[in-house]
Amino acid sequence: IETEQLKDQLKQALYNLESFMPKETSKIIDSLIECDVPDDVNEELNSIRLMLKMYEDDQAEDALRELINRL
Repeated sequence: IETEQLKDQLKQALYNLESFMPKETSKIIDSLIECDVPDDVNEELNSIRLMLKMYEDDQAEDALRELINRL
């Protein structure tokens, strides 16, 4: 997946989470994990997925923002 596409998907995931739609965010994160992304990004995506499963939405939002800014 291209970096810009990845960023766009992450921004959509963040928007969904900020709009109280964590299930939609989880779907995006799950699909990105299946894509060919760098290992460090994949690690971060798995971490965000775990946060969402544990209902730690605020932490997941912060992690998404950090990942977007890093890319």
